[in-house]
Amino acid sequence: MDSEAEAFRIEVLAKQDDGEFGATTGEATLKAHDVDLFCEIELSRFRAADSLKAQGVLYYTLVELNVTRPLHKMRSDSKYWCEEAIRFWPNARAWVRVRLFNELGETFWQARAVLMMVNVLHKFQEPEEMHKFAKEAFQLFGKVSDRKRQGMSLHGTSLAHLGEGNTAAAVETAVQALAIYRDIGDRRLEIAELKTIAMWRMTLEGNQGRIAAREALEALELSRKYPEPNQETITLHVALQALLHIGEKKQALKAAQISLKRFEGDPRLQMETTTLKVFVDELQGKKTENETDLMEGLKSRKQKMHIMVDLARSHVSHGRPDDAEPLAKEGLEMAREFKKTLREAQALRILAQINLARRNHFEAISLAKKAKKISEKDNDKESLVTTWLLLAQCHAAAKNFDEAQICCREAHGICEETQNFQQELEVWHQVVELHMATSHNDAALQAAAKRLEVAQRNKASIKDQVESLDVICSLFLMTKNIPEAEKSAAEMLRMAKLNESLIDLEIAALVQMVQVNIMRLSEGQGGSTSAGKAMQYAEQAWGLASRDSAGPEYKSSAKYWQAESLVATGRLPQALTASREAEAFFMQLPTDNGGRFRSILLQARLEKALGRTAEAQQSAQRAIKMAEAAGHKANEKMAREELVRINRPQPTDEDDEDDVPRPASVAAATGQRSAGLDRDSVQSKLMQHVRNVLTEDENVATETPLMEMGLDSLSAMDLQNLIATSFPFSGASNTILFDYPTVRELTEHLVEESKLAGL
Repeated sequence: MDSEAEAFRIEVLAKQDDGEFGATTGEATLKAHDVDLFCEIELSRFRAADSLKAQGVLYYTLVELNVTRPLHKMRSDSKYWCEEAIRFWPNARAWVRVRLFNELGETFWQARAVLMMVNVLHKFQEPEEMHKFAKEAFQLFGKVSDRKRQGMSLHGTSLAHLGEGNTAAAVETAVQALAIYRDIGDRRLEIAELKTIAMWRMTLEGNQGRIAAREALEALELSRKYPEPNQETITLHVALQALLHIGEKKQALKAAQISLKRFEGDPRLQMETTTLKVFVDELQGKKTENETDLMEGLKSRKQKMHIMVDLARSHVSHGRPDDAEPLAKEGLEMAREFKKTLREAQALRILAQINLARRNHFEAISLAKKAKKISEKDNDKESLVTTWLLLAQCHAAAKNFDEAQICCREAHGICEETQNFQQELEVWHQVVELHMATSHNDAALQAAAKRLEVAQRNKASIKDQVESLDVICSLFLMTKNIPEAEKSAAEMLRMAKLNESLIDLEIAALVQMVQVNIMRLSEGQGGSTSAGKAMQYAEQAWGLASRDSAGPEYKSSAKYWQAESLVATGRLPQALTASREAEAFFMQLPTDNGGRFRSILLQARLEKALGRTAEAQQSAQRAIKMAEAAGHKANEKMAREELVRINRPQPTDEDDEDDVPRPASVAAATGQRSAGLDRDSVQSKLMQHVRNVLTEDENVATETPLMEMGLDSLSAMDLQNLIATSFPFSGASNTILFDYPTVRELTEHLVEESKLAGL
């Protein structure tokens, strides 16, 4: 009996350290690794005493400690402990479930052992067996009227559904477990289940994201009723994640501020307080002042290390390398001091990203290689893939494209080995970027299609699939494959609408539809219909982007393409205003992928078209300086060509009076129909106007469609204005160049109009 009591005590101590039972007796609490060693020592003693039940409880405790609570050993040892648990588990299972508890008539302990088997199987991803044992555990706990653990058994079934990729069934079963916890009044498990359900719902379609946010907030409110803050700290993270997932930034800010006030007075929560202060500032668009002073209050240097590395990573993602560098360097030193290799590798990768942003490519490569060595030594496959992809980016930036391809192949090999499809999606995206950088558009399209295939085969989230379609659509637009681009954009839009939380991706899909119709317009297809559709999609995109929940990068893109659509419909003053607003939005982004440059260049072209030559010159000069600063030669060339076009004098009728078309005859007073303007004279004048608006010297052929000569929407607008000036009787509309796409057809039209005008 003494042995049995001691075995029970060890189990309680293990749970006590994990937080299931509070230390109310004042006795010292053993740490997990101490309990682990103690169990193994005591197990030998119980075997000698032939105390079967005590041995069973100890097997249970050992498996529980080593399989479901491995974090005390960190990453490098957790796999070892799981393998050890599996190694001795067949014997443990025989002792615990069959020979011991079953023969002793201990249904309660038999049920607990079966439930523990569910946890073991979950660790090693065997959902089919999990279903079997979870069902058995539910029935056994029913025999002993243990409703609480029946709920836990249902949760095990939920995990099995999740392992099969059936998230909807997992949520449905978890809701049944939640009902049990509410019925028996177990608030701790109610909070835990609500959090779990909320996290799972976020991946579902329709309005599930909003339901998830409500559940997470409910869990947060319940957690705040506990005097101890540990429940709130964990629940707050899920609530903030759920709120940001649906774009409710204001509500997330409010929840964070309430918890921050509650945490500030608790000396045990210095780490949580520090991270929350930074988070609140980020949501408010502010940079946290005196970050170093905030961390000085932390008593634990290990906590300080974790925060420094995480904060440095946040600064890098927000485009603040100068703020990130000192934090990453100090975090690296502390990680080496504490021998925390995971954090050391992370800090090295952050420093590599900082150097990459500064275009110190070879230093970035050196740092990334150091991180790779650490991850290889730790056998950390996930970090290895991340590091290989970072190396690929560094080599690509340094124009070492062959090396970059090798890095991608290494990363892909690890993904296939570990069957990590999420990282495989990242690998294929990097491959697409590499092929695009080397102008291999067909290869890029194949890689993008492979990325989509991987996402669909693994039943990835709607978000992953829509993002894959976005890349494919962009590539079709680059190759001017308008029908396929439109199909991809339409499928993007359909899928994005399936999930109300994907407002940003719906905006992206609408923007792609805008681009499809503008390209169709530039290719001389669709005429006013394409212009109208572009404007319609642009207005829809901006309507969504105007919401608070829209991301700033999508807001910027929507405004820019609204400006382009206004150009297509001939509303140049409004387009100029929209392009300036787009530039202001792009300036707020931490990193700019050329959006601001495009906005400024569009402003220059619009200002030229509106006769504001001085403003157009200033805008073009700004675009040149921006391209030079970024080292973007193609953009610089484009901006300089635009400046040349702006500086080219606008032809006037006074400059070439001899070329002005003259009437071939004048209508007789009798009312006979006029013979119209001379056809050769009209054609000559038109060809002169076309040459004036083209950026480069082109041979103007009468049968070649104007849009194929290099005209874009703005130069087409310039040409329309010249036609309206030279041929005022034409009543030139915004679609005249699409209705009469060649010089010959346009000439015939103008001659006919001149006849009707009596010239």
